Amino acid sequence: MQEADELEARLEKVRELESNLTFQIALVNRILENQVLDIVSGHDLNLTGYRVMRVASIFGAISLSDLSRQMLVDRAQISRTASGLEARGLIEYRQDGTNKRKKMVTLTATGRALMDELAPAFQARRQKIDDAIGEDAKPGLWQAIHNLSAMRPRD
Repeated sequence: MQEADELEARLEKVRELESNLTFQIALVNRILENQVLDIVSGHDLNLTGYRVMRVASIFGAISLSDLSRQMLVDRAQISRTASGLEARGLIEYRQDGTNKRKKMVTLTATGRALMDELAPAFQARRQKIDDAIGEDAKPGLWQAIHNLSAMRPRD
């Protein structure tokens, strides 16, 4: 009987964790991050490196400060990551047309080719996520994400 009581106590603790929303969000975040790492692992990219390239591909050209703000990552880490990507020929720095002191990050042809190569795997991943969420749940999830994102720290 003691074994059954111990098992029930353990299950109660698991239920407590599973009912903790922030814990569950963190778990989902980790799952999604690991999926990205699985996709980019053969390309010598880490999560931050991929995200820098993804954001730069969307904006075309973006400053290190704006990358930091968009990604909620320390500017020093963005700078180190961007320097590594530059050394590999995946991004380049350009001067901003209006502010000569501002460095703009853009993808090189090699960087764009890598993003094009990765695109089908990320499209398949997005489709699996969409399928897992379902059309009926998606509007509510987007609203919840919007509400939680409003808690984002301001500059």
